[in-house]
Amino acid sequence: MRRAWGTGGAIAVSQFSDDGDRFSPGDTVYLQGGREARVVDCHRAGTATILELDVIRNVRDATALRGTIIEMEGDDLPKPPEGAFYHYEIVGMKVRTSDGEELGEVIEIIVTGANDVYVVGKQGAREQVLVPAISDVVLDVDINNGVVTVDLPEGLR
Repeated sequence: MRRAWGTGGAIAVSQFSDDGDRFSPGDTVYLQGGREARVVDCHRAGTATILELDVIRNVRDATALRGTIIEMEGDDLPKPPEGAFYHYEIVGMKVRTSDGEELGEVIEIIVTGANDVYVVGKQGAREQVLVPAISDVVLDVDINNGVVTVDLPEGLR
């Protein structure tokens, strides 16, 4: 959640998807700590999505949620386009090179604007590899087996 919007308790949020119709009145969402809320109204304003939730009644309530991630049940999410994945599906997956070398697992995803970057590391190790999520580098994402196959260019290790 970015900030309060107006004086009635609406909030401006950034979406982590390209789906402009992600939220609809009646949708159930979850706030920090698993607190359930229902979408009362939703519209776009520039790059922000403006939400009115049934549990936010004023600017003070809205401001208290600044920085909070608003989540939905996975079953309520629309199916992503072919070759696209939700971040929650990628984080935790094992990463191997096309030669079979184990690099670790996706620890987090950095959103850069141009393309995502997977932060890959091994449990307990300090060393990490930053993998640009582009088709020349990420060769395959096997959701069923939890494996991302990559072809790392020179200099990425």
